[in-house]
Amino acid sequence: MAIKFLFVASVFAGVVLAPVHSYFGNGNLFKEITGQIFGVTQTVFDGGEKKPLRPVKLDPIYLWVILVFVYVFTGLGYYFLWDQTQEVVQVRQEYLGSQATVTSKTIKLSGIPEELRSEGTLKEYLEKLGIGKVENITMCRQWKELDRLLDERQNTLRKLEEVHTVYHTAKKRPKDLAILQSEQPESLIADTHSDEEAQPLLEEAPRRPRGQGRPQLTKRYGKFKLKSKKVDAIEYLTLKLQKLDDKITEARRKEYRATPLAFITMDSVSAAQIATQTLLDPTPGALIARQAPFPSDINWHNVYLSRASRLWRGWSISISVTLLSVFWLIPVAALAGLWNMGEIRRIWPNLADILEANETLGSLVQTFLPTLILTLLNVSVPYFYDCKFSDLDLRLFAL
Repeated sequence: MAIKFLFVASVFAGVVLAPVHSYFGNGNLFKEITGQIFGVTQTVFDGGEKKPLRPVKLDPIYLWVILVFVYVFTGLGYYFLWDQTQEVVQVRQEYLGSQATVTSKTIKLSGIPEELRSEGTLKEYLEKLGIGKVENITMCRQWKELDRLLDERQNTLRKLEEVHTVYHTAKKRPKDLAILQSEQPESLIADTHSDEEAQPLLEEAPRRPRGQGRPQLTKRYGKFKLKSKKVDAIEYLTLKLQKLDDKITEARRKEYRATPLAFITMDSVSAAQIATQTLLDPTPGALIARQAPFPSDINWHNVYLSRASRLWRGWSISISVTLLSVFWLIPVAALAGLWNMGEIRRIWPNLADILEANETLGSLVQTFLPTLILTLLNVSVPYFYDCKFSDLDLRLFAL
């Protein structure tokens, strides 16, 4: 779009404005306009005496051409912008119309009021709007307890796998055993003088008396966890995993309170698109529809966050990114000016002499090196943000 606009504007400027300006303006248009509007009389100082110059004489007949072309160029800008928008809209509609996945028909509905926080009530309300038929509704609920149990189970399972790895590879790789034991979150003690051959991971091995090859861990108990004792690591973690499985099975049968967030699958892509562009409720912040992302792009731990928490995260991230972007200009501007030959001579005169003596090296330092450094700085920005805000989770539902 910019190429089209600048090409047409350049043709008009070259064919009309440039000849008119050259013929009538004598190449001094800026001085003539300022002299006509402000009545500026230029003066020079010669020997402490002011000598007024002759006022610039204007021939304002041709100035209307410049005024006309202000509107011409503005109209061209609007025309090309409208034309490009129509093309983008057409491509977007063709793309959306070709989608047939469940995600393309699903919307994320936030700000659901209390009286609509059930699948049946919400489905009835949306279908009454005449947008389309609702195929499925998934209400997000307060799954914090279940998520905590699942995370604990994942950590326990990983520890159990590590214990089995230590146990079954103790004879073959004693060096790796020491490394694995040093990396354990809880101290593992295994006897490496066993004659038993290594078995596949997590496969049931012959039981041996404690202290003869079976890894152990230190379990703390009592008030303030001051007491400790050694227990069989495999038995302890296996029992803990079984208990967690029972708790998770019981937790899945519970009813959890609904949150103001839901995922709604419509019967067609067009119905989902209409829903995202429709004011579903006149109340500010209520029933806000957005296109749903892919399930892998959702942080499911954050779907039951309160609206205030999501707003706080969104504003804090936006403000932090803005401030960091402003402060990022300081080193960029400093490095950009540092490679100026005058700045180099002021800071490091000997280097400036070397660069001036060697034209190739001087050209390389003044042209290629600043671009390279600024490019590397810009490339490092996303990694810096990822490190800075990893705990806030910049994915969709953290905002």
